[in-house]
Amino acid sequence: MGAAYKLSPHDAPTLYYLSRVQINRPDYPNDTALNAAIQASDLSPSTEAYALHAAYILIQKDRPQDAVTLLTPVANNPHGGKMAQRLGLVIKAIEANKPKADVIELLNGGDTD
Repeated sequence: MGAAYKLSPHDAPTLYYLSRVQINRPDYPNDTALNAAIQASDLSPSTEAYALHAAYILIQKDRPQDAVTLLTPVANNPHGGKMAQRLGLVIKAIEANKPKADVIELLNGGDTD
């Protein structure tokens, strides 16, 4: 992944996968994973996978309001269907200061009702 990043440091898929490969590291979520995930989402804000991954790391790193910023474009997509609805619930949970575990469960597709 490092070689791909050096060749194309502003490619959203490369940044996304650079972030994903960090999962097996003992210090995950580390700064490399966080920065690459945010950059991928910034480069392609309507790509659900990038926004979800970045939001997950931001929530893990106790930056839920930054997660809201990344999730809002996807949640507001009028053609987003169930994903948009789910992310709307995630945003509401963050704004209601729900516990991190509840927010992550919603982000992963669970129901905390």
